[in-house]
Amino acid sequence: MATEELRAADVDRERVAERLSRAHAEGRIDLVEFDERVAAAYAARTYAELTPLTADLPPEGARQSPPRSASAGLAPSGRASAGRASARPNGWAVARRIQLACWLFVGLLNVAIWAAVSIGVGGGVYPWWVWVIGPWGVVLVLEHLAARLWPGRPGVAHTTCASTRFGPAPQGHVH
Repeated sequence: MATEELRAADVDRERVAERLSRAHAEGRIDLVEFDERVAAAYAARTYAELTPLTADLPPEGARQSPPRSASAGLAPSGRASAGRASARPNGWAVARRIQLACWLFVGLLNVAIWAAVSIGVGGGVYPWWVWVIGPWGVVLVLEHLAARLWPGRPGVAHTTCASTRFGPAPQGHVH
């Protein structure tokens, strides 16, 4: 009986799932393909069903990166390559922009509601919106100052060290 016809054990399936996890973390396969391959790995009964799941991946010991494509900053898959992290803002800069946009939107919405109520009652109403956007704005300013004063502070500068339950997170992804 050939090796490919032998039944695979749970350990074999787990080994393939771990290899797929590393390939996903390296950016070699996307999340949808990762999910499909892991599901197929756990459903596999023989080695013949496991082998094709990692056949197109480089050997485990080789840390080869795919050849650079002619288009600047794009991997052969057409996606921005993970090695071009300098072209992207870091995760916390993006998070601060999102927080600022949310604060601005909520602030303007609250001021608009306050103005509509003030006009509706025919006089000035207590500016309650200050208690909504004021403390939130102070927290945003303090976070911005802390990031400028202590750029090496844990949790601010080292956002690419995140990991998932499947292994290290791919570079440039926010988890």
